Amino acid sequence: MPAWFLPSFLATGSITCLLPTKSKWVRLAVGAPIFAGLLLHAPSYTTGEVSLDFVTGVFMTGAVIKWLDFAVFHNPVRSFWRVADSRPRAKPGKPDLEAQKIIESKPLSAQGPIIVDYKAPSANQGARQTPDHLVLVKTKENKPPVATATVVYTKDVTLANPDIPVGPGENASWLERLRWSVGLWLTTRGIGWNWKVSNVPEPVAPGYPRLKFLRHTIHRFLFSYLALDFVHACIRWYALSKGGETPDIFSEGLLVRSVVGWFGALETYNALQLPFYLVATLTTALGICRPEQWPNLMGSFSSQMWSVRQVWGKCWHGHLRRVVVEPSKILADFLQLPKGSLIRKYTQLFVSFYISALTHHAGAYLVGRNHGGMYYLWLGQAVVIMLEDLVIYYGKRWGIKDSPYLQLLGKVWVCVWFCLPTNFPTGAGVVINNGSGLDPPPFNFSTSAQFPASSWASRSLFTFAADRAAVFWMLSKALSVVEASSWRDGVEAAAGVTGALVWKYGQAA
Repeated sequence: MPAWFLPSFLATGSITCLLPTKSKWVRLAVGAPIFAGLLLHAPSYTTGEVSLDFVTGVFMTGAVIKWLDFAVFHNPVRSFWRVADSRPRAKPGKPDLEAQKIIESKPLSAQGPIIVDYKAPSANQGARQTPDHLVLVKTKENKPPVATATVVYTKDVTLANPDIPVGPGENASWLERLRWSVGLWLTTRGIGWNWKVSNVPEPVAPGYPRLKFLRHTIHRFLFSYLALDFVHACIRWYALSKGGETPDIFSEGLLVRSVVGWFGALETYNALQLPFYLVATLTTALGICRPEQWPNLMGSFSSQMWSVRQVWGKCWHGHLRRVVVEPSKILADFLQLPKGSLIRKYTQLFVSFYISALTHHAGAYLVGRNHGGMYYLWLGQAVVIMLEDLVIYYGKRWGIKDSPYLQLLGKVWVCVWFCLPTNFPTGAGVVINNGSGLDPPPFNFSTSAQFPASSWASRSLFTFAADRAAVFWMLSKALSVVEASSWRDGVEAAAGVTGALVWKYGQAA
């Protein structure tokens, strides 16, 4: 694949958003032929690796849908702008408005002073403990509210000529407009923009120590590095065990098919985490970004994975959330479906998962010239989420209350659901059945070249996975030294290093 190919999608999107026109038809006429030509030529290129080809297809389709959203269905200059952090921080000795944040606003035409109409908090809320006092912003002429702001002190505040960004102004320089457009296209979750997607994990507080944050991102990067290597080693062992034949996980029994499916999901998880934490580390270390601009990519699976809706809405990454959700909102508005109604809620649900299936279909087509079962996989999620909502609704009506045991039952249900053939096995099979297991190891660190496998490891997939898991566990413990904050962390890291070295030289002997 030529080096210019994938950047062309981002360049086309950025350039069309910069066109000096308010007409969406001009932006459509300029961008559509370029995107069409890129998509038509995509099947003739390959990265040389099946997994990367699949990701390329998803990226291309997502970029085109994002362009339709930003440049055709919206006027980018009037619709998208940067915002400050929504969590103001009070400085000692300055008990006044701190780090104002426009949470939801429309461009203001008035240039005069802005009056902040204060809403008092409840009696038991202190300004320093609960800084999120929402107030309405009104113009001096007492027009209807046009924005929401956040203050941190319990008193009336008057803001004179606040800086409310609404995209590059008419007098903005070419460089400022380019910076705005490139920034708009490089972000996938809208962090620092007025369109931030929902359910993004809470970032660290403004002013968080940069060095402490870097220790965290370096730790997560190295952990993902090891995990990706470990998981791919298991998938590669499974592929090589077929004696040169292309594996077909659907010909396997339920247990092997489920385990390989989960390996595929874990490989995807860590393949997404690895570049995320690498870029977060580099941009923060160089001073390009601040720690609070890098909230975690994934939510907490341990606490939130109690339903399929939770997995896709709060646990999984949000790179494609705007891409799949915004078109469903546009369609619901076009059909004039009542807001808050069930018909609107589930229309958006099914349309969102259909678009997700469409983007992943493009990836499957690049590797196998078929849809790869993507419509069964993703539309199945919408069906089961609707059934979950029904069960939860009647559970509440019958007086069933949430509890740790109920959440544990939900987590078991989620694991069982994803083991079904149309879920993780289908997602993993679309690449494994086309040869991704034979892709070269990403790093070849935790494989037998560095840490030799035990004599019993080659008996089956499960013994090999257990052998590699032992190596991975020891190395991951050794990594805890990066964020060590107590002597216990140091002891844990030392134990991991010792165990890994004993394993390495003991097996070699």
